[in-house]
Amino acid sequence: MRAVMPPFDSSFGEIDAASASTSQGASAAGQADTCLAVSARPLRDERGAIRGGVIAFRDINERKRNQALMEAQASELARAKERAEQESRYKSQFLANMSHEFRTPLNAIIGFSELLDEQTMGPLNERQKEFVGYVMQGGKHLLALINDILDLSKVEAGRMQLSSEWVSAEQLVEDVRQTVRPLADKQSIMLSFKVAEGLPRFFADPMRLKQILYNLISNGIKFNHRHGKVSVEVQEQEGALRMDIADSGIGIREEDLARLFREFERIEHRGPKPEGTGLGLALTKRLVELHNGTIQVSSNPVWAPPSP
Repeated sequence: MRAVMPPFDSSFGEIDAASASTSQGASAAGQADTCLAVSARPLRDERGAIRGGVIAFRDINERKRNQALMEAQASELARAKERAEQESRYKSQFLANMSHEFRTPLNAIIGFSELLDEQTMGPLNERQKEFVGYVMQGGKHLLALINDILDLSKVEAGRMQLSSEWVSAEQLVEDVRQTVRPLADKQSIMLSFKVAEGLPRFFADPMRLKQILYNLISNGIKFNHRHGKVSVEVQEQEGALRMDIADSGIGIREEDLARLFREFERIEHRGPKPEGTGLGLALTKRLVELHNGTIQVSSNPVWAPPSP
């Protein structure tokens, strides 16, 4: 039995000490250790002299057990968190190393298939040209996946370095517009761009910012219906650059919004399944956050796309 005694008058303390030693003797005889909270108060006469005292014992075993359990759980959670972070670092390191190993032969495959497709080494019949197109398309799709994995692993490992400079919003939007135009034309999607006049230059990584804008616009195109629309509006808001991308596509159900920025998540929807790695929006969110920005989404799902 353990008794913790508060400071006291010396004369009254003798009473407490005697009680405590009696209890400890019982514990030493083989009984279970008991933890008590002790409170004591002297009883004084009208002249202030101590005539007696009151001692109260309260069993706090349950409280101590709960406290020990909480400390053990907190310690286990801390160890689990450390293990998870270490595993995440190992995973990111592995993905980064393997991605580099994959990219070199893939670039060769894509390069030679493009040479064959251009018939530089001689003419191809229609069947051969079709097969070469499959090789080239598959290689580019796999390369895009590996590039996204590499970028994401760099962000997770804290090795993604931004090369920031003063950027023109007008030029940035124009560069991305030229890049996404063929993708939009393929699906007869109308693109609309609106950039506020007089926007100041802002400090950011132009390549990563183009990647962010391209991912958001191409996502709006891929999950749209033919003859749909994607609109882009860029403006300044409280000293920051704000980009709003809206599309007339099928939308996302409210219960699926939380999954939108997770790695390798492909939200089910009606209609043909578009190409994609399931990493574009997850990577986009990380890149936005690297710029100390935020990304938000809202949607009004329409499960029956209008007729063209």
